[in-house]
Amino acid sequence: AVTQDLDGDEAKARALYEWVGTRIAYDDDKVRDYEERGDWHEQNPDETFRTRRGVCIDYARLYAAMARAVGLDARVVTGAGYDGRGGYGAHAWNEVYLSEQDRWAPLDATWARTGDWFDPPRFADTHIRQS
Repeated sequence: AVTQDLDGDEAKARALYEWVGTRIAYDDDKVRDYEERGDWHEQNPDETFRTRRGVCIDYARLYAAMARAVGLDARVVTGAGYDGRGGYGAHAWNEVYLSEQDRWAPLDATWARTGDWFDPPRFADTHIRQS
């Protein structure tokens, strides 16, 4: 339903980015459980969709699943994201293939509430891909 009236990969990819970025809440409790007790709660995209909560990997997996469901080629990327305090921490985001431009575009739905992180210039300044 998010993309049903849209044409082109970029329009669909952006609509999904906005949907995931504005409808999923960051799960601070999940992070705290992991950091303080080493308790990691693995969840699949269906659970993220149902609960509307998750951390970066959950946002990225949900975005990829939704993108693939509408015929887009999307991948989850892991690495490090800038933490706003001069350092970097473990992070996950997506790349989506825009066929009309013949290129992969980066996006970060987890950070969508802080600005436009759909294919922004200098994305690589704040996101370091794991080798």
